[in-house]
Amino acid sequence: MEAFDLDVAAAGTNASDGEGHQASSTFPGYKTILKLKPVLLSRRLRAMGRFDEVTATFWGDGDYGVQQPLTDEMVREAERVLGVTLPSALLDLLRVQNGGIVAADHDAFPASQPTSWSEDHVPFDNLMGIGRRDGMTSLLDTPYLVEEWGMPAPLVLLSGDGHCWLGLDYRACGRDGEPSVTWFETDLDAEFVLAGDFRSFVEGLTAGSMYGDGSADDPVPA
Repeated sequence: MEAFDLDVAAAGTNASDGEGHQASSTFPGYKTILKLKPVLLSRRLRAMGRFDEVTATFWGDGDYGVQQPLTDEMVREAERVLGVTLPSALLDLLRVQNGGIVAADHDAFPASQPTSWSEDHVPFDNLMGIGRRDGMTSLLDTPYLVEEWGMPAPLVLLSGDGHCWLGLDYRACGRDGEPSVTWFETDLDAEFVLAGDFRSFVEGLTAGSMYGDGSADDPVPA
């Protein structure tokens, strides 16, 4: 979407952006004023487009970690168990598929500092869903896992193996706020924020293959 531009026939003519915002042609910056709101809207639409683009190709093949199709009742029960409001962007993904393997195009997130996994990114090869299928870990297991691994609360764990976790961090925003996505390393008692919210996290996902093999054995700078 392009910003609006208006032709004013004569000096002193009042122009409008169609929403009641008037600007006089005698004011040199009037076109900038009229363009401002549409430009901001254009940026928001582009951001929404990126999220929708990732959502359409987010899930990989296979049924590993896939729970039963998500329902509103399952969401309400999960929020009751977890004691938080889950981000709408997360629920959008889980309504497409309720957990499972993340596609190779979206299975990593760039890191601003080195970790025990890699010097420049963290893995995101699966996302837990909401459910109680036998033998499958889900978001509902967060309370047990947080206690077992000595992690802070309130969190909702998204993916991990015990030693490293990705989670929704509600400590700063409160249980009904918009949580950041944080990387945790339980063995090192280390953590840092990857993205300010889950939608931004999804929009920033990249292919792990672009970083090499992603091996934890790769040397990490001190």
